Amino acid sequence: MELKAETNKRTIEDEIDLLGIFVKLINGWKTILITTVIFLIAGILIALYKSYTSKKEYMAEVKLLIEPLKTTGNSFISPPLSLGFFVNNFIEEGNEVLIPDLYPEVITSELFLNDFICHKIQNIKDTGTLTISQFINKYQGSDGGNIETLRSSINAELDENKMLILSVKMQDPLAAIQLNDTLVNFFDNYLRSMQIKKINNKIKIFSDRQIILKNRMIQLGKELTNLSDQQGKMSSDKFKNFEDNLRTDYKLAVDIYIFQSLQLEQAKFKLIEIEQTKSVQKFDSQKVSEVPLKPRPNVIITALFALGLLTGGGIVYGKDYFKRKFKHIN
Repeated sequence: MELKAETNKRTIEDEIDLLGIFVKLINGWKTILITTVIFLIAGILIALYKSYTSKKEYMAEVKLLIEPLKTTGNSFISPPLSLGFFVNNFIEEGNEVLIPDLYPEVITSELFLNDFICHKIQNIKDTGTLTISQFINKYQGSDGGNIETLRSSINAELDENKMLILSVKMQDPLAAIQLNDTLVNFFDNYLRSMQIKKINNKIKIFSDRQIILKNRMIQLGKELTNLSDQQGKMSSDKFKNFEDNLRTDYKLAVDIYIFQSLQLEQAKFKLIEIEQTKSVQKFDSQKVSEVPLKPRPNVIITALFALGLLTGGGIVYGKDYFKRKFKHIN
């Protein structure tokens, strides 16, 4: 019972303290008001100063449709069942090197940006071209045109429909459009170059393997042509068995060689398709934000207004606290 009474007593004291603080804040409303107004005026002045002195940024944004490359049948030729045990299908289903979910990570990766920053871009105001690094120095006011500045200017994300949204922030709206267009084309070529490299590797494997299979087929053909030379060296049953096995091996070698030749030709057709097909397509035209992204005066004013309220409340409560403290000491 004593413990419960003590707890109730503490609860009542806490409620009294909170009520007392609230009353003190109400009584000191003039101080809070004055402090808040001072901070609010300071926020407005700072926002105006920032608006006139800070460099503004504009965002160019474009939505891209990811185009998966496909061929007739959507895959390379599969070996006949009779060859399935002997033939490996060297090209996987589809031909994407990267899945679309990784595209945003690729675009903002250091490996990609290192290549992109050295890429040439058409100057928007003068004739000639600039590197991306020089372009950023000229239109973004950046010293050195480094990777971090480029990364902070670019944003890539997939929306709920799995469309790729690329946006670029620059201090000049025309420069933002130009850089974003260049980024779209560069990324498309980047994806295709990876796909082309993959298919070329497959073509090299198929070509080398075709040479081996052709030599094997020619060798078995010669052995089949000279089959009569073996007839007198073995019994009729043994010769018959040897002949059947040789003819089976030769037919299998021919079938595998033909199959491999078809795979090679289809790989070459796929290479042509990749070279002529874009990996990403613009879904709509570019949009440039009409309102500068920076500075944001409403954020500055709101933050200083809130800070004024807190400071005013702190002054009111602090004055009362120190009064009671000094009174207690005296």
